[in-house]
Amino acid sequence: MATKKKTRKVEEVGSVEGTKGQVKPVKSEASPKDTAATPPVDREKERVEGIKKTVIPGIIGIIAGIILFTLINDGTDQSNAWFSILFILLALAYYAQRLIYPGFGINVRKFGKKDWVYVEFMVLNFCLVSWTILLNINS
Repeated sequence: MATKKKTRKVEEVGSVEGTKGQVKPVKSEASPKDTAATPPVDREKERVEGIKKTVIPGIIGIIAGIILFTLINDGTDQSNAWFSILFILLALAYYAQRLIYPGFGINVRKFGKKDWVYVEFMVLNFCLVSWTILLNINS
């Protein structure tokens, strides 16, 4: 497979006697921007923090799914109880995360509404998926 080599448009600036001609990019062409807006250390720290923000809600969600399964199994006995228990577990997960995150080096005060919606959505997803898996294993 042949690769195509990228070329840039350049114009040659007139040379003065004894100096070589200089080559500069054409003004219409954008100069390459600095792609490193944040230092690599900060990007690495943000990446590790993002992984922690995903793993912790996942573990809490799996535990919540197991609790939901042990309390009401498939929900046929109590038709609306699973919905109430699910939201109680979500509220407890919210407060548990506020206590757990500082222990893992995550600053909870920097969390915005979007961050809390994200982590609670992760808890809800992991809870429902683990509960469904347990229901399928049990049947």
